[in-house]
Amino acid sequence: MEKVKRILRLVKYFLLCFVALYVFRFIYGYTDPNMKGYEENEYISDYLNNIEAKKNYASSQWSRKMDIGTKDKVESVKENTNDDGGKTDVQTGEQKFEKIASLKAKSDKFEPDDKAIREKVKKYNALIQYEHTEGNPGNRELHLSIGVPPESFDSFLAEMKQVGKLKSIQVTKTDKTNEYRNLNAQKASLEKTRNTLIELKNKEGKIDEFIALSNRILEIEEQLQGLGVSLGDFDAENEFCTVQFTLAEGRFIPISFMHRAKVALEWTINYFCIFMLIVFFASGASFCIVWIYDKLKGQK
Repeated sequence: MEKVKRILRLVKYFLLCFVALYVFRFIYGYTDPNMKGYEENEYISDYLNNIEAKKNYASSQWSRKMDIGTKDKVESVKENTNDDGGKTDVQTGEQKFEKIASLKAKSDKFEPDDKAIREKVKKYNALIQYEHTEGNPGNRELHLSIGVPPESFDSFLAEMKQVGKLKSIQVTKTDKTNEYRNLNAQKASLEKTRNTLIELKNKEGKIDEFIALSNRILEIEEQLQGLGVSLGDFDAENEFCTVQFTLAEGRFIPISFMHRAKVALEWTINYFCIFMLIVFFASGASFCIVWIYDKLKGQK
């Protein structure tokens, strides 16, 4: 009789544990903001990843202090005195970079959110550089590539996160300083070559040589024009950072009480079985350890 009471008491404890887990999971389903409901269609396309949008570049100033080891220093470096009385160099420079933020969001209020985006663009003096809309009402997608002034990038991004229900975000910053320097070096080299060829035109020569020389000068002029366009993207007047935003329309469906009860029950059964297995193996391991200990103790 005593053994039966112990078994019933143990079963009662396990049942209470099961009920406690179930109540916990059921309440959690209502408190977690990610479980308020679901979208009818979760898919959002990667349309903006497959287009050639305008490249935006920005610049920032940097400086660093270095201890002076010798007296011979570059003229562009300023000399200062540190707190210890020693001398330091303050090296300054400019970094050219490309900064792109990619956001994807779902919305069951497509038109109001579309309007809100355009108001934010106007508010931060940004520029919509690419726009594409597709789909029928109820299943539309809006793809925007927006040029944002670098000083407003973080604030603009923070507000764009509030549009719709954010699904993903990625921010990438790429250093373009070497690319900018290489373009300037190419430009200087081509200008030098062009000037040399123009000087040769003033000398005597054959007609076919003059024609070949003129054609070569024309080719260099075309290359310089292309470099001018590329370098123009780095000008201070054209400085922007890029925000790529995709807004997909989706119908928000609330989760019913019965569905929550079913999910909570499935979760509880799953984790309660895991808990029981852990208890079973822990009890078995404890029994084996005690049995081995008693055997070893009896042999002494």
